[in-house]
Amino acid sequence: MATKATKKRWKQLKVIRKQNRKEARIISKEERKIITLQNAHDKKLLTCEGDIEAAKSLCKQYIVKESLTDPQWRYVNALVYRSKPDVLVSRKVKNVSKYYVYLISSGDFIKIGYSNSPGSRLRELQVGNPRLLSMIGQSVFSDRVGAKSGEASLHKRYRAYKARGEWFDSSILEDVLDLIKQPAHRWYQAMDVPI
Repeated sequence: MATKATKKRWKQLKVIRKQNRKEARIISKEERKIITLQNAHDKKLLTCEGDIEAAKSLCKQYIVKESLTDPQWRYVNALVYRSKPDVLVSRKVKNVSKYYVYLISSGDFIKIGYSNSPGSRLRELQVGNPRLLSMIGQSVFSDRVGAKSGEASLHKRYRAYKARGEWFDSSILEDVLDLIKQPAHRWYQAMDVPI
Protein backbone atom coordinates (compact mmCIF):
# COMPACT_ATOMS: atom_id res chain seq x y z
CA MET A 1 0.00 0.00 0.00
CA ALA A 2 1.32 3.43 -0.93
CA THR A 3 2.18 5.76 1.93
CA LYS A 4 1.39 9.48 1.96
CA ALA A 5 5.04 10.28 1.18
CA THR A 6 4.98 7.92 -1.81
CA LYS A 7 1.78 9.46 -3.14
CA LYS A 8 3.23 12.94 -2.64
CA ARG A 9 6.45 12.06 -4.49
CA TRP A 10 4.41 10.39 -7.27
CA LYS A 11 2.42 13.62 -7.68
CA GLN A 12 5.68 15.60 -7.71
CA LEU A 13 7.01 13.48 -10.57
CA LYS A 14 3.75 13.97 -12.47
CA VAL A 15 4.11 17.72 -11.96
CA ILE A 16 7.70 17.52 -13.24
CA ARG A 17 6.38 15.72 -16.33
CA LYS A 18 3.82 18.47 -16.93
CA GLN A 19 6.37 21.22 -16.33
CA ASN A 20 8.80 19.49 -18.65
CA ARG A 21 6.21 19.54 -21.42
CA LYS A 22 5.50 23.27 -20.90
CA GLU A 23 9.03 24.56 -20.47
CA ALA A 24 12.46 23.30 -21.37
CA ARG A 25 13.41 22.33 -17.83
CA ILE A 26 16.67 20.46 -17.32
CA ILE A 27 16.13 17.18 -15.52
CA SER A 28 18.58 14.45 -14.62
CA LYS A 29 19.06 11.35 -16.74
CA GLU A 30 17.60 9.26 -13.96
CA GLU A 31 14.44 11.37 -13.71
CA ARG A 32 14.07 11.24 -17.49
CA LYS A 33 14.30 7.44 -17.48
CA ILE A 34 11.75 7.12 -14.68
CA ILE A 35 9.39 9.58 -16.41
CA THR A 36 9.76 7.63 -19.68
CA LEU A 37 9.01 4.43 -17.81
CA GLN A 38 5.95 6.01 -16.16
CA ASN A 39 4.72 7.19 -19.55
CA ALA A 40 5.22 3.73 -21.02
CA HIS A 41 3.27 2.25 -18.12
CA ASP A 42 0.46 4.85 -18.37
CA LYS A 43 0.12 4.42 -22.13
CA LYS A 44 0.19 0.61 -21.76
CA LEU A 45 3.23 0.25 -24.03
CA LEU A 46 4.57 -2.59 -21.89
CA THR A 47 2.82 -5.80 -22.91
CA CYS A 48 4.35 -8.45 -20.66
CA GLU A 49 2.74 -8.78 -17.22
CA GLY A 50 6.17 -9.11 -15.58
CA ASP A 51 7.37 -5.90 -17.27
CA ILE A 52 4.29 -4.01 -16.08
CA GLU A 53 4.79 -5.12 -12.47
CA ALA A 54 8.52 -4.37 -12.63
CA ALA A 55 7.86 -0.88 -14.03
CA LYS A 56 5.43 -0.12 -11.19
CA SER A 57 7.82 -1.44 -8.58
CA LEU A 58 10.88 0.40 -9.90
CA CYS A 59 9.00 3.70 -10.23
CA LYS A 60 7.67 3.40 -6.68
CA GLN A 61 11.10 2.53 -5.33
CA TYR A 62 12.66 5.54 -7.08
CA ILE A 63 9.92 7.78 -5.73
CA VAL A 64 10.44 6.58 -2.17
CA LYS A 65 14.25 6.30 -2.07
CA GLU A 66 15.10 8.72 -4.90
CA SER A 67 17.75 6.26 -6.06
CA LEU A 68 18.14 2.77 -7.50
CA THR A 69 21.00 0.27 -7.58
CA ASP A 70 23.02 -0.34 -10.76
CA PRO A 71 21.24 -3.61 -11.61
CA GLN A 72 17.89 -1.85 -11.15
CA TRP A 73 18.97 0.93 -13.51
CA ARG A 74 19.97 -1.68 -16.09
CA TYR A 75 16.49 -3.16 -15.77
CA VAL A 76 14.92 0.31 -16.13
CA ASN A 77 16.96 0.80 -19.33
CA ALA A 78 15.76 -2.55 -20.68
CA LEU A 79 12.13 -1.71 -19.88
CA VAL A 80 12.42 1.72 -21.51
CA TYR A 81 13.94 0.09 -24.59
CA ARG A 82 11.19 -2.54 -24.74
CA SER A 83 8.49 0.12 -24.47
CA LYS A 84 9.56 1.90 -27.68
CA PRO A 85 6.91 1.40 -30.40
CA ASP A 86 9.38 0.33 -33.08
CA VAL A 87 10.79 -2.31 -30.73
CA LEU A 88 7.31 -3.55 -29.89
CA VAL A 89 6.53 -4.00 -33.57
CA SER A 90 9.78 -5.82 -34.27
CA ARG A 91 9.47 -8.22 -31.31
CA LYS A 92 8.20 -11.56 -32.47
CA VAL A 93 5.73 -13.34 -30.26
CA LYS A 94 6.40 -17.05 -30.22
CA ASN A 95 3.48 -19.38 -30.21
CA VAL A 96 5.12 -22.36 -28.58
CA SER A 97 3.03 -25.48 -28.38
CA LYS A 98 5.68 -27.97 -27.24
CA TYR A 99 8.23 -27.97 -24.47
CA TYR A 100 10.82 -30.62 -23.73
CA VAL A 101 12.63 -32.04 -20.74
CA TYR A 102 16.04 -32.89 -22.15
CA LEU A 103 19.22 -34.71 -21.15
CA ILE A 104 22.57 -33.41 -22.34
CA SER A 105 25.74 -35.42 -21.78
CA SER A 106 29.19 -34.00 -21.03
CA GLY A 107 31.49 -36.88 -20.21
CA ASP A 108 30.94 -37.82 -16.57
CA PHE A 109 27.95 -35.52 -16.15
CA ILE A 110 24.45 -35.07 -17.57
CA LYS A 111 22.31 -31.97 -17.54
CA ILE A 112 18.59 -32.25 -16.88
CA GLY A 113 16.74 -29.19 -18.14
CA TYR A 114 13.68 -27.99 -20.03
CA SER A 115 13.30 -25.83 -23.12
CA ASN A 116 11.01 -25.17 -26.05
CA SER A 117 14.01 -25.72 -28.35
CA PRO A 118 16.47 -28.28 -26.98
CA GLY A 119 18.71 -28.04 -30.06
CA SER A 120 19.17 -24.29 -29.54
CA ARG A 121 19.78 -24.89 -25.84
CA LEU A 122 22.48 -27.45 -26.69
CA ARG A 123 24.23 -24.92 -28.96
CA GLU A 124 24.04 -22.24 -26.23
CA LEU A 125 25.59 -24.56 -23.66
CA GLN A 126 28.29 -25.75 -26.07
CA VAL A 127 29.62 -22.20 -26.45
CA GLY A 128 30.75 -22.10 -22.82
CA ASN A 129 31.86 -25.71 -22.50
CA PRO A 130 35.23 -27.07 -23.70
CA ARG A 131 33.91 -30.66 -23.79
CA LEU A 132 31.73 -31.89 -26.62
CA LEU A 133 28.11 -31.95 -25.49
CA SER A 134 25.49 -34.27 -26.95
CA MET A 135 21.71 -34.56 -26.66
CA ILE A 136 20.97 -38.01 -25.27
CA GLY A 137 17.24 -37.87 -24.60
CA GLN A 138 14.13 -35.74 -24.39
CA SER A 139 10.47 -35.97 -23.44
CA VAL A 140 7.73 -33.83 -25.01
CA PHE A 141 5.21 -31.77 -23.00
CA SER A 142 2.27 -29.74 -24.26
CA ASP A 143 3.04 -26.71 -22.09
CA ARG A 144 5.80 -24.94 -20.18
CA VAL A 145 4.31 -25.65 -16.75
CA GLY A 146 4.31 -29.40 -17.37
CA ALA A 147 7.89 -29.38 -18.61
CA LYS A 148 9.06 -27.24 -15.71
CA SER A 149 7.40 -29.47 -13.13
CA GLY A 150 8.76 -32.57 -14.91
CA GLU A 151 12.26 -31.14 -14.74
CA ALA A 152 11.79 -30.21 -11.06
CA SER A 153 10.56 -33.74 -10.30
CA LEU A 154 13.66 -35.26 -11.89
CA HIS A 155 15.90 -32.84 -10.01
CA LYS A 156 14.19 -33.77 -6.76
CA ARG A 157 14.36 -37.51 -7.46
CA TYR A 158 18.08 -37.46 -8.30
CA ARG A 159 19.23 -34.73 -5.91
CA ALA A 160 21.64 -37.15 -4.20
CA TYR A 161 23.54 -37.39 -7.51
CA LYS A 162 23.69 -33.63 -8.14
CA ALA A 163 27.11 -32.31 -9.08
CA ARG A 164 26.24 -28.62 -9.48
CA GLY A 165 23.19 -26.67 -10.61
CA GLU A 166 21.34 -28.81 -13.18
CA TRP A 167 24.30 -31.15 -13.74
CA PHE A 168 24.18 -34.67 -12.29
CA ASP A 169 26.53 -37.64 -12.08
CA SER A 170 26.23 -39.84 -15.18
CA SER A 171 25.60 -42.98 -13.08
CA ILE A 172 21.86 -42.14 -13.19
CA LEU A 173 21.80 -42.05 -17.01
CA GLU A 174 20.18 -45.46 -17.65
CA ASP A 175 17.44 -44.86 -15.08
CA VAL A 176 16.62 -41.36 -16.34
CA LEU A 177 16.62 -42.47 -20.00
CA ASP A 178 14.22 -45.31 -19.26
CA LEU A 179 11.97 -42.87 -17.43
CA ILE A 180 11.82 -40.06 -20.00
CA LYS A 181 11.35 -42.37 -22.99
CA GLN A 182 7.87 -43.07 -21.62
CA PRO A 183 5.02 -40.59 -22.24
CA ALA A 184 5.05 -37.81 -19.66
CA HIS A 185 1.96 -38.97 -17.76
CA ARG A 186 3.50 -42.43 -17.28
CA TRP A 187 6.78 -41.21 -15.87
CA TYR A 188 4.93 -38.93 -13.50
CA GLN A 189 3.17 -42.07 -12.26
CA ALA A 190 6.49 -43.93 -12.01
CA MET A 191 7.84 -41.17 -9.77
CA ASP A 192 4.61 -40.93 -7.73
CA VAL A 193 4.06 -37.32 -8.78
CA PRO A 194 0.45 -36.07 -8.66
CA ILE A 195 -0.82 -35.10 -12.10
